[in-house]
Amino acid sequence: MNNKAASIALGAKAAENAALKKQIKTNRAKVAALEERIRASHAKIQTAFATVGLALPDNPTPEDFDNGLAALEGYNARMQQLADAQVMACGFDPEAARERLSQSFAACFEPKK
Repeated sequence: MNNKAASIALGAKAAENAALKKQIKTNRAKVAALEERIRASHAKIQTAFATVGLALPDNPTPEDFDNGLAALEGYNARMQQLADAQVMACGFDPEAARERLSQSFAACFEPKK
């Protein structure tokens, strides 16, 4: 009986170990997928920052992101001012032009009747 109980316990432990090994393998795959998503996001952020002449370091700090986002916001504001000036030079109201463009764009996604 003692050997039988030990055998059952050993079998249960082996099954538990197999389940843990499977879980470790699954977790490693999840970590690898997350690391790939992080690398892809990092590349997208670097591309956006390069637009305004900034380079994101390999190990960015929150301050690096804050500085980059501030630069991007400034860039977007300058581009908006430039676009508004060009619209006004054509004799149109920039706000009305934005609203009209927004409506035209939204119409592209309305279901066809």
